[in-house]
Amino acid sequence: MTKDGATFAEAAKLGRKLIWTHTYAERFRGDGRGDDVPQGKATTIKGVSSDPKHYPEEYAYDPAKREIAVGDGRFGPVAPEVWDFEVSGLEVVKSWLG
Repeated sequence: MTKDGATFAEAAKLGRKLIWTHTYAERFRGDGRGDDVPQGKATTIKGVSSDPKHYPEEYAYDPAKREIAVGDGRFGPVAPEVWDFEVSGLEVVKSWLG
């Protein structure tokens, strides 16, 4: 916490935006945020096989290509900052995959 009012106000503003993003715009609307979370740029480059024999058991990130490989599928572009993002030690993207 801070005693500085301006710093606290900025932190609160960032917190509202974070909650807005994490609730897919269901909370803290207004302040120019609108009703829709902006679409990301990452897309499916090659879909993951739907054949149970080929279900992914491994995943990897290629920072040069900015791609995540999940089994035989690939997704990108994914910024290194997104791949490495963590909250209280939880590596978010890796937790979804592993």
